[in-house]
Amino acid sequence: MDDARDDANPLETAPLPAPLISGTPLVQPDGALSQAGVLHAYAIVARLKRRYPRDASLQQLDTGAVVAHLQDLFAGADKVDIDVEEPAAVTVLAPSGDFPQALMGHARGLPRVDPCAVAVASVLVSVLFFLLGFVSVGLSGSGRLTARVAPRIAPKLMQDLPRYRRLLADLGGAGTKKEQARALFELLVVVGETGLVSAVVDVLYEELDSLALLTVVGGLALQVAALVIAGPVGVAARIANHGVAVADLVTKAQEAMVVCG
Repeated sequence: MDDARDDANPLETAPLPAPLISGTPLVQPDGALSQAGVLHAYAIVARLKRRYPRDASLQQLDTGAVVAHLQDLFAGADKVDIDVEEPAAVTVLAPSGDFPQALMGHARGLPRVDPCAVAVASVLVSVLFFLLGFVSVGLSGSGRLTARVAPRIAPKLMQDLPRYRRLLADLGGAGTKKEQARALFELLVVVGETGLVSAVVDVLYEELDSLALLTVVGGLALQVAALVIAGPVGVAARIANHGVAVADLVTKAQEAMVVCG
C-alpha cells in the first residue's frame, strides 16, 4: 500500500454527526449499530480514506458497502477472521512470565524509551484488540501487531507516564467486575490522547488489505466511541460475558506494573 497519508486520526471524526454530540448511544442493547452508530461509521470510513488519499484500492471501496459490512458484524450476522502472518524470525508476546523480555525484543532499532512506557503501551494496544471480539472480528497475529505498535507510542506515553501507570495499576488491582469496568472505561477515555489509534492504523495498513483495514479500524473506532458514551455501566454490560479475556487484560496490567516497579 502507498505510505503517503495525512495525520488525521480515524477516531477524530469531527465534525461529528449531530446525534453523537448529544450522547445518543452508538450501539443498541442487542449489539447492533444505532442510527447514530451508522452515521459515525460513515464518518470513520471517510476519515480513513482521507488518511491515505493516494491508495487506489482503498479509494475504490464503496463506503456504503463497507458500512453495511460493519452493521452486519455488529449485529452478529457476519463474522470475519483476519490472519496476520507471524514470520518465523519474529518473537511475539510470550505468555505470562516472559512478557517484558519478549516485548523488549521488538524495540531494537527504535529510539530508546523507558521499558515501563513500552509495557504500558502494550497493555493499551491489547485492550483495543480485545474490543474486536465484540464485533465478530477474529484477529490472528495480534501479538505481533502489539509488539510493533507499543514501542512506537511509548515515547508519547513518557510525557505523562505516572498517569498511565496509575490507570494500569487500577486495572491490575481490579478485583470485581465493577472495578474492572471502571478501569477499562478510564483507559478508553485516554486512548485518543496517546496517538494509539493512529499508530495501530499505520501498522495495520502495512499488514492488511483495504477491506480488512476498514473492517478492523472501523470496528475499533466504533467500539471505543460507543463504550466511552455508554460509561462504566455500559462497559460492565459489554464485558459481562468475556470474563476470561478481561482476566487476561488484568494479568497483562499486573505484569506491566512489575516492569514499571
